[in-house]
Amino acid sequence: MKAHMDEFYQKRILPFFEKLIEEGKKEGSMHPDILLDSILFYIQMFKEAFAKPGFFAQTDPSMLRDLDHLLYCGIVGKLEIEK
Repeated sequence: MKAHMDEFYQKRILPFFEKLIEEGKKEGSMHPDILLDSILFYIQMFKEAFAKPGFFAQTDPSMLRDLDHLLYCGIVGKLEIEK
């Protein structure tokens, strides 16, 4: 099962993220100078942390909220909400 999931990740998920990141850079919603490999590495760190058994059950909800913000906005970024 793990081999199947790894193959799916390599063939479907990674290409999806690569396309999404490149589109985000073109639209100006992502910093154009940050390398694709750096962004994918950053996402991989979150993927590995979230995959640990019991991570969500053992993690304080406020920390989960903060991690969500870090993933989408970075340390100094603000989440802009359209009105």
